[in-house]
Amino acid sequence: MKIRFKIFLPFLFFFLFANSKEEKVNFNADCVIYNNQNKSVILIRNSIIETDSLKISADSFLVFPDSSKLFAFKNVSMEFNDFKIDADSIDFNYKKRNGFVYKGTTQIQKVQLKGDIIYVKNENEFEIERSLFTTCKKDEPDYWFYSYKTFLYKEDRAMVFPIVLFVKDVPIAGIPFFVIPIATTRKSGFLMPKPGYTSLDGFYVKQLSYFWATNDYSDMTFNLDYIQKRGYLLGYELRVLFNPILSLNLTSNLILEKNSKRRWNISGDYSHKLFYDIILKSKIDFESDFSTYTDYSDTLILDLKREAYSFISLQKSFNFYTSFVSFDRRENFYTGQTSMNLPVYSGYFKKVNFLKLGYVIPNGINYQNSHSISQNILRDTIFERRNLNIRINNNFDTFYKILYYFNFLPNYKLSFNSDSFLVQNLVEGKYSLKLNTQIYGISMFSIKPFEKFRHTFIPEISLNGGNKIFFKGKESLDSLTDERSLSFSFSNIFEGKSVNEKILLLRNNVNLFYNLKTDSFSNINISNIFLPEKSVNLQMNHSYDLYEKKFSENYILTFSQEIFNPFNDFKKANIFLSYSLQKNDTIISNYLNGRLNIDVGENLNAVFSTLYDFKSKNFVSFSASLNRSLHCWQARFTISSYANVFKYDFQISIKDIPEISINKGIFGPLLP
Repeated sequence: MKIRFKIFLPFLFFFLFANSKEEKVNFNADCVIYNNQNKSVILIRNSIIETDSLKISADSFLVFPDSSKLFAFKNVSMEFNDFKIDADSIDFNYKKRNGFVYKGTTQIQKVQLKGDIIYVKNENEFEIERSLFTTCKKDEPDYWFYSYKTFLYKEDRAMVFPIVLFVKDVPIAGIPFFVIPIATTRKSGFLMPKPGYTSLDGFYVKQLSYFWATNDYSDMTFNLDYIQKRGYLLGYELRVLFNPILSLNLTSNLILEKNSKRRWNISGDYSHKLFYDIILKSKIDFESDFSTYTDYSDTLILDLKREAYSFISLQKSFNFYTSFVSFDRRENFYTGQTSMNLPVYSGYFKKVNFLKLGYVIPNGINYQNSHSISQNILRDTIFERRNLNIRINNNFDTFYKILYYFNFLPNYKLSFNSDSFLVQNLVEGKYSLKLNTQIYGISMFSIKPFEKFRHTFIPEISLNGGNKIFFKGKESLDSLTDERSLSFSFSNIFEGKSVNEKILLLRNNVNLFYNLKTDSFSNINISNIFLPEKSVNLQMNHSYDLYEKKFSENYILTFSQEIFNPFNDFKKANIFLSYSLQKNDTIISNYLNGRLNIDVGENLNAVFSTLYDFKSKNFVSFSASLNRSLHCWQARFTISSYANVFKYDFQISIKDIPEISINKGIFGPLLP
């Protein structure tokens, strides 16, 4: 008996363990018929077959449990892993999760896909014959794509052979092969290229790119451009983002031109928070020659680029001190000069307050020190100059309240500057004594829509002075200069209080300087801004020369408002106008800058902008764009002119698949 019991326990354990791994299959239907002859089960009406991760419903089933095969007929719906397919019939293995779906329909993100035969290889791979897909949600879609064979990889891409675009049953365009990204997350894969033609480049194919998502924090893009009349451009882009510690963007291009010339550029920026709160930052911008940017740029910003700037810096902050070490390089493309600081060390002590002495210095003295040392190298095609510069700045200031109404702010700056190129040292002391107050007044009357008015008057007088002492060598006094001046400033602020809001009506400033050493006045400068916080405002600046008896004026009138739209009763038009005039005895400049954004029809938007020069009586620039948005489509047509350059472009694309578009470049050989 004991021997039999010992043999039975292992057998029972094995039986329970083996069956625990079998997935449970449920059969439900209004009518269930078991055929013992061929070991099959027939399910009729409201039939459902369900496992832990699979659910299939249909009007009827024929199931062979021994081989896990099933056939479903009419109104078939199959769901597994959040993926649903509706079909007329299926031939499927419910354990291996593979089989055939006939006349199937599924939804992948925004794309509805239909196929005559869908071969389900596994839960993530599908092969579809004679497929149609569209993002249009109409029962009779405006457009669709047809493909004889499609390979679909869930959360990755769809590969179609070939692809033909139909609009209202009319074939419009087709290509033999296409890859459509369908991943909802970052995935490696090929990007959509941009073919086209221009008279300058000839036929081109740009952005033949492969995107590599290396991990959750970085990615790379490898790019190839073919330009018929120029050659090849090889591009590389690296992006790293690990907030808040690391950020990196790097872009480089190698251009292989047909004349065997090699050109290149590299640019990027880098920020890294290291240990002990040390921050490393850098920016690079280098190129083989300036025209590398202008010859291969598609934007006006790069066309107008004047210089390249690169730097690397290291920053460390303490409780009381912040320090910087940096190297930088600046190249001016037009002057041909290159300036480098190799290196620059700078730092400053945080502001400290000391010496509070009752009524004598009630608020104490604020002190701050900053200093730097740098070696500058300036070179062009003719000469090179090296310069070692040392700067030390000390700032002292405090604050007094006099008779409760007046603010007195004394300030003193002591600085030292050493310049090795000029072989001189400069010690400079500057002081400033400011006295100001604020006087308020509130009206006793009202003018509709304002209940009250408030006037704030801020007068300020300041005595400024200092000494500059120049030394050459260590002891010899070269020269000494003394500077003293008085500055007068008057500010007026006028506000109006209505029932619902307070409105700033006018901000006025008057400034005048008097040089005590030369006994001379500066120009009187007056600035006025009417309604500075409103969409309609006027800025007026005037300057008067007391000795030459001459005025110079500058006016800027800005208008930004929603206005009546004659084409649409529900959407107003947005208009922006800016008129500027600068003049003295003669007009120096006189411009009108305008922009209009208006809906001119249902889903049809127009944007116009221009800059008009009244002095030369011509348009400096003009641009217009017409944007059309339909149920599934969006289209844009633009024209622009700048100086003597005229450009136009158009693009038609699918809203939900912007990678699929038709633009001017495709029809380049047929268009001017």
